[in-house]
Amino acid sequence: MLQGARCLRRPQSKLDCLGHTRSAQAHCTGWLVERQPYAAPLRNWTGNRRELFDRLDRLLTPSGSGCSKPRLFRRTACQAQGPTGAGRLAQDDGANGLLRFISSLYQFSRPHTMLGTFVSVVSVSLLALQGSPVTLPVIKGMVVALLPALLMNICIVGLNQVYDVEIDKVNKPYLPLASGEFDMATGVRIVAATGASALILSALSGSVPLLCTVAGSLALGVVYSVDLPLMRWKQYPVLAAACVLSVRAVAVQVGFYLHMLLYSPPAIAPGEGAASLLSLLQGPLGFTMGFMFLFSIVIALFKDIPDTKGDVQADVRTLSVRLGVRRVFWICIGLLELAYLGAALYGASRPVLWSKALVVAGHGLLGALLWRHARGVDLTCNRSITDCYMFVWRLFYLEYLLIPLFR
Repeated sequence: MLQGARCLRRPQSKLDCLGHTRSAQAHCTGWLVERQPYAAPLRNWTGNRRELFDRLDRLLTPSGSGCSKPRLFRRTACQAQGPTGAGRLAQDDGANGLLRFISSLYQFSRPHTMLGTFVSVVSVSLLALQGSPVTLPVIKGMVVALLPALLMNICIVGLNQVYDVEIDKVNKPYLPLASGEFDMATGVRIVAATGASALILSALSGSVPLLCTVAGSLALGVVYSVDLPLMRWKQYPVLAAACVLSVRAVAVQVGFYLHMLLYSPPAIAPGEGAASLLSLLQGPLGFTMGFMFLFSIVIALFKDIPDTKGDVQADVRTLSVRLGVRRVFWICIGLLELAYLGAALYGASRPVLWSKALVVAGHGLLGALLWRHARGVDLTCNRSITDCYMFVWRLFYLEYLLIPLFR
């Protein structure tokens, strides 16, 4: 500690701290990093920029991660993980049954996908307005779209859990079916109820684009997860990616955009919305589809990286199993950086000055945050990879905050 303390005083020369042994220098560096919050304010732009990115990175990184070290090391270390939260609900006999069910249903719904569906529907709806005021009919149109979309989200992710119970016992033991908190019959009933409710609400809305979007998403969810002949597309990398991008990049963007045109002033007839689709694709909607095309490929590939161990045991030949974790990880990062570069260039070409400035700056910042976070991922640590996957989902949410800014 005395050697570490010597490094805290103002050095008399550039060689002040270089005379220590390698271990002493490492100890000194670690001591400084642990006390970084108490350090004096940084006095140069490079230091201030580093501090800013550190704070943004921490905001977007799940708290309590067991695989994180100070950012100065640029590497996350895998520590022993505590017991997962899944089995605790089943063992808590004193908890109220209804609260236990709600908590398990929350996990069953895969909250990060629910939030992704919510922000995407709202964002695409606002994009369809193109500056028009948010009136009561517009809010009604959003609510009409959100209810079946969220119900169908639960149905699709639940269907995947029903057919992946054995794999999830290895990869995601905290999920209700894998942990035993829900039995199989309960899972099937939830899937059937949410799927049927979503279709009924879509049909009652009278919106053809909404009904087609919800029904199409269900069809793709079935062929993705169900273990029947010519189905179970999730075990084929190309087909799995096609399912995800068909929903996230095409159905969500086009379907909810056309749906909102029925409620935005001036309201249009359903046939007119479909007829003018080609002209709509030439504007921000077309770019949004292209951007989400790349982002959906990344999500489809990235979500299998933390699940490699269980997929190998179940003989599910995902791209991570075929090519290896490291290669697929950096393919995903490269695709996302390419998407951010394209978004910045597209934003720079837009005629509205404020839109141009916000879109270019926003995508530049997100791209820099992604690169900074990716460099610190320990690819030998499953927890670290999972945290990065959730970081990508946070970038997904933030992207939908930028989409309505395209003009």
